[in-house]
Amino acid sequence: MSQLVQLRQKIRSVQTTKKITHAVRLVSMSLYNKLDKSTLTLKTYTKKLKTLFLGLIAHVPNWKNTLLFPGDALDKTPLVIIIATSKGLCGSLNSNLFRYIDSSLFLEKQQEPKFIAIGQRAIAFVKEKGFAHQMLSSYAELNSSNFIALADDLVEKITNKISPYSSVTFYSNEAKSFFAQRPCKVSIVPMLAEPSLSGDGLDEMQKTSDSDDLQELLIWEQDKNSVLDYLAIRYLRSSIIQILFESLRAEHASRFLAMENSTNNAQKYLERLTLQFNKVRQSLITKEVSELTAGQPVVR
Repeated sequence: MSQLVQLRQKIRSVQTTKKITHAVRLVSMSLYNKLDKSTLTLKTYTKKLKTLFLGLIAHVPNWKNTLLFPGDALDKTPLVIIIATSKGLCGSLNSNLFRYIDSSLFLEKQQEPKFIAIGQRAIAFVKEKGFAHQMLSSYAELNSSNFIALADDLVEKITNKISPYSSVTFYSNEAKSFFAQRPCKVSIVPMLAEPSLSGDGLDEMQKTSDSDDLQELLIWEQDKNSVLDYLAIRYLRSSIIQILFESLRAEHASRFLAMENSTNNAQKYLERLTLQFNKVRQSLITKEVSELTAGQPVVR
C-alpha cells in the first residue's frame, strides 16, 4: 500500500509540472507571435534608415562624428553591453551566450572597459567574472513593453558621455529561425559607414548614372553636418532597438522549445508512472482476492 501512495504522489507531482510547463509554453508562443508580427516593419524601417544615412554620407565625405567614429586604434575605453534573460526555463540559451562571451571577449591591460548588463542572468554573469565595479548600469528585465524605452536610455548613456567610448559592442542572442537561436556579437561603434561595405546599396537615389546629377537632387535645408549628426543618432537608436528585439524573439522561441520538450517528457514519464501504478494496484487486488478465496471452505 505504501508503494501505491508514493506512486500516486509522483503522478500528482508530474501532473502539476506538466500544467506549469504547458502554461509557460503557451505564454511564450503568444509573446513570440506578438513580436513576430512586428519583425518585417522593424526590419524595413531599420534598412530604409540605414540606406538613407549611408547614401547621404557618400556625398558629404568630410563629415566625421567623434562619437560614432572615435578613431581610437587601441580601444582604451570600450563599452560592453550583455543581453541575457531575466528568467530561466529557456534551455541552454544563456549558457551558450556566456560560453561565447568567454571565448570572444578579450581585454588588454591598458583597456578600461565598462559594462552594461541587461537581464538578471547577465547581471549575475558580470559579477561572477569580477567586473561588478566596472558595471556602468544594469537593467533587471527586458520585455516587449520596455525594450524601446530601454533603447532610448542606452542611446542617452552612449551619446551623453563627455569622452566618447572607443567602441560599443553588444553580446546577445538572435533567432536565426524559430528552432535555432545563436549568440552573436554586434559592434555599433565605430560605425561602419562605408557604402561599399554595407551590402544594402544606396537605395534608388544612388542608382542614377551620374553622381553629379544626384548631388543636384539633394536639397539641404539645414547644415549638412547637423543633418547627418541627427540621422546618425537615429541610426544608432534603430540598431539598438533591432538588437534588443532580436534578443527577445530568441528568448521566447527558446523558452517555447524548452517547455515543449519538458511537457512531452512529463507526458511520457506520466504514462510510465500510470502503467506502473496500475500494475502494482492490480497485483495488490489479486493478492487480496487470493487471500480471501484461500480462507473460504470448498462448497460442493
